[in-house]
Amino acid sequence: MTTTIRSGLLLPASIAMVLLAASCGPSQRGVEARRVANDRFDRANAQVVYDQARQALSTGQFEIAMGHIDRAIERFPKDASYHVLRGRILIEQRRLHLAKDSLDRALELSPKSAEAEYFLGVLAQRCANDADAITHYRKALELEPKNLQFLAACAELQLAAGDPKGARALIEKSAPNFDYNPVLQQLRAASLAMEGDVDRAAQVMEQASSRDPSDAVLAEDLLHAYFDAGEWAECLRLLDQPVMARERNRPDIVRLRARCLILQSRATEARDLLLMTMPSGETPVEHLVALGYASWAAGDWSRVSQCGEQLVSGHPRLPEGYLFLGAVERERGNLLASERWLEQATQRGESRELIVKLRSRVQAQLAHRRDMAEGG
Repeated sequence: MTTTIRSGLLLPASIAMVLLAASCGPSQRGVEARRVANDRFDRANAQVVYDQARQALSTGQFEIAMGHIDRAIERFPKDASYHVLRGRILIEQRRLHLAKDSLDRALELSPKSAEAEYFLGVLAQRCANDADAITHYRKALELEPKNLQFLAACAELQLAAGDPKGARALIEKSAPNFDYNPVLQQLRAASLAMEGDVDRAAQVMEQASSRDPSDAVLAEDLLHAYFDAGEWAECLRLLDQPVMARERNRPDIVRLRARCLILQSRATEARDLLLMTMPSGETPVEHLVALGYASWAAGDWSRVSQCGEQLVSGHPRLPEGYLFLGAVERERGNLLASERWLEQATQRGESRELIVKLRSRVQAQLAHRRDMAEGG
């Protein structure tokens, strides 16, 4: 009987303990650990898809990238960088309102996301809202003051907005963070050039190019800085350096060389260079104009006439063709014909200094001729 009683007493107690344990459930610490583990698992899975989205974006596969990033956000919606990437894809797809929603969501999740601020700036610039773009770029730079991309975006937009002094002040303030990076030197030189200080702009570009003499981009910027500063001999010297070997035969660079030759009183060389590089088929208008001026400076009036006729025939809205023909007729002594051509040049390029000067001379010659006739 004693054994029976003991069994009867113990059995309910065991059941009670089991039920009690079941009713308490896991501890708060256990719940948190499980949540963290699940987040880690979801994030790891989402990261794989996020990386696939970035790769697809870099190769221009925007629809595929969007599919990947949407799956990443579905698995782990709390990562601000996922929403930033989604905004970037939408910008590339020109779905700008949706892009703003994604980037705003990124800032809600991470108010100090410099990347979100930067791409909101890109979005504002795409929408031609430069004031908002500058604001976002500046916020991005404040959050990451050593990010060259953010600084360059600020400076470039200020230059585009016609504020070279503001751009230069920003660059010079931030320059110590970047050890006078060549990109910043390029922007600084552009600021100085816009301010009219072309000599200092050329000096800055010389410094930038000297840091990497093999950089063709820097060399080309230095070339243009030299030209703007009137350093035409330096332009010609630089054009013959190995760093310019791949670019020197580019049509615009050929025309720049020709202009330098003309300004160095080597017009015949400039004309011959342009004739030698004349493309087959239809001659581009820029080449015809350059050849006309080079031939004029070389005294090759037959070639000037040819260029003028081709320009008037093929590009009647441009003033250069009429200018060339007016110059030819003046050289031949046909002042009335020259005045007629120059009148048409004036109608198409009223503010061109050369047209105004040449027409004034022709009109003065005509007036003198009339005076002589009346006096005789």
